[in-house]
Amino acid sequence: ALGDYQRAVALLREAIAAEQPPPRALLVQLLSVYLQAGMDEEFRHLRADLESDASLPPRVQRDLDRLRIAHA
Repeated sequence: ALGDYQRAVALLREAIAAEQPPPRALLVQLLSVYLQAGMDEEFRHLRADLESDASLPPRVQRDLDRLRIAHA
C-alpha cells in the first residue's frame, strides 16, 4: 500500500541523513522503494546521482544495474 512505501521512504531518508557520507547501500535500497512505489521522478534523480559515483563498490553497482533494468 502507498502508506507502506511512504513509511519506508521516510525511514530510509532518516537513516541516510544520519550518516555522512550517506551509505550507498541504503541509497540503493531507497532507489528500490522509489521503483516499487512508482516514484519515477525521485527514481531518475537518485539513479543519476548514483550512476555518477565512480567509486561504487561492485555489489552496489550490480544492484544499481538490476534496478536500472527493472525500470526500463
